[in-house]
Amino acid sequence: MKNNAAGKLLSITLLAIMLAGFILPANFYMTAKAGSYSVEAVIDDILRWKNNGSVQSLVDDISADMGNSAADWYAISLSRYKYKPDFSNCKSSLDAFTSSTSNLRAVDKQRIAIVYTAMGYTSPNIDTALNSTIGKLGVMSYIYGLIMLDCGSYYGSMTRDEIINEILSLQLSDGGWGLAQSSDVDVTAAAIQSLARYYKYNDVKSAVDKAIEYLSQRQQTSGAFKSYGAETAESTAQVLLALNTMKINYKTDGRFIKNGNTVYDGLMRFRKSDGSFSHTLDGAENDLATVQSLYSLISLWRYEKGKSSFFEFVDNNIEREVSGTVSRPSTNKPPQSSAEKPSSDNASRISDGTSGQSSYNQTSGDTEAPDKQNITSSNSNGTSAGSSASSKSPQASSKAIDDSSLSDISSTAPSKSITSDESGVALRSAASLSSKGDDKSEVAAENSMNNNNSNTDYNLIIVLCIVGIFIAALTALIIKRKLNRKNFILLVVMFAVLVFAALTVRIETAEQYYGETSSGSKAESAAVVMSISCKEAVGNVKNDKIPSDGVILSDTEISINEGDTVFDVLLSAAKKNHIQLDYDGSDDNEFGTVYIKGINYLYEFDCGELSGWIYRVNGETPSVGCSGYELEDGDVVEWVYTTTLGKGMAE
Repeated sequence: MKNNAAGKLLSITLLAIMLAGFILPANFYMTAKAGSYSVEAVIDDILRWKNNGSVQSLVDDISADMGNSAADWYAISLSRYKYKPDFSNCKSSLDAFTSSTSNLRAVDKQRIAIVYTAMGYTSPNIDTALNSTIGKLGVMSYIYGLIMLDCGSYYGSMTRDEIINEILSLQLSDGGWGLAQSSDVDVTAAAIQSLARYYKYNDVKSAVDKAIEYLSQRQQTSGAFKSYGAETAESTAQVLLALNTMKINYKTDGRFIKNGNTVYDGLMRFRKSDGSFSHTLDGAENDLATVQSLYSLISLWRYEKGKSSFFEFVDNNIEREVSGTVSRPSTNKPPQSSAEKPSSDNASRISDGTSGQSSYNQTSGDTEAPDKQNITSSNSNGTSAGSSASSKSPQASSKAIDDSSLSDISSTAPSKSITSDESGVALRSAASLSSKGDDKSEVAAENSMNNNNSNTDYNLIIVLCIVGIFIAALTALIIKRKLNRKNFILLVVMFAVLVFAALTVRIETAEQYYGETSSGSKAESAAVVMSISCKEAVGNVKNDKIPSDGVILSDTEISINEGDTVFDVLLSAAKKNHIQLDYDGSDDNEFGTVYIKGINYLYEFDCGELSGWIYRVNGETPSVGCSGYELEDGDVVEWVYTTTLGKGMAE
């Protein structure tokens, strides 16, 4: 007995030692990594991934792509970090891009103005953005309009007070901001970034406090944040940037620690072994996800170093001026930058993050450091444990499509039939037509009656078939002497359900479904032009439904009624031109708007994790859903399949 007991005790002891041998080193490794792998090292790994050479060679590499969102953000990021490269090639490339490109969105122009300012250059494009873009593309153009003004201490078409009031007016009841009728993490984080300077004002403080609480509630147990149902590096990065701008310590603030994980921990989950970041967990390296992670980490680096926040390019005390009370300068000039005074450290290699040496940054809150760096890069690949226009006015209109918006249908003024898709989203009926002295109204009435009669015939035939089946089934039960109370009740219930379904379901032939059901019901005086293209998908996915030229629907004129939305027109065009359309109704998603999943059998994500359908109106991408943008006569609507889905400036 003693031997058996001793043997068991020995076995348990050995097992405990073995487990400790696995667990303790692992815990020690993770703790050591968290302590030794600094934010600066993570940043420098990103830069080495982008260009494993000198800082200047990285800048020269991105110069060819200036005007592209990712390249612009790399330039802004580098201007806010410890290196001080020469941006002259970037400036020349950006000049060429802006002079040769038309139909830039308002937020694109704002981003470009911020890039010029960050690099230390003046440009007519800055004045253009200041005077023509603020509030022209929904909430994002207010948010980045304010950031644009503040980054260079500029003045524009609206005062800071006016912009702030507009941003505050667009805050939703849950404390967030969004592109449609529901809050979005990325947009909310961006709003906080723009308002941080003005937190001392009571109305701003109240709004920002609510927004921070909203973000806290949206944080996942991993520490990361979701966008469109999936945890993403971009959303997490935007929140980290917002916290740094507000000088909120992510390490100690309990509102942003979930299950022991911080926002920084959440962001590091997207980090790849080569230093890049993926859009979603376990996804491939992604340039947009990487650059957004980069500038959020640089904002953290600046916060930890006691420097000014990421978007504070100037050191003056910017006030919330009221319209008409401020004397504005005749010219807007950006702060002095190293771009105008290249330093001798342009050829320095990217640091491995282990040295305390750094060159000074040209903007506020930075201090001068040694003239030159010659730090050899290390190949560290460890991981640390430690992210469109308002309708026609500045405020985006987002009108819900429900029964209350349907036109009245009377016998004297017939209109188009109301059709619904599987999601239960009703297509708004056409405006009522006058029946007095109007031949078109008579034709429409006749067509409507014919269609109704046709539908009645189909339904009646089905009901008669069901009656026949009921009689046959009842007869069979009688003959087989199996008719009892239970079987009879079951048969009657099934009969009633089938008859009800047959009478309520709308049945149409292909000609009726795709054809116009009320000729002349659309107002002839109002029309838009719409096209559908998927050129970016050509050659990128195996799909025999994709036209070789990428044009699903060429420019087509479509009549509209007052109040018709982009979705109404798309649905009408799809039916008339036999184009497959798949979408979620406004009640089927968290955004409160119709969401287009696929057109002509080409779906979101078919060409990668950032692919999907977007729409533009008159060359700009609105910040409201397609069922919330009301069209006007002469509008040009484009549905485009893109492989670089994104939101606003952060994309």
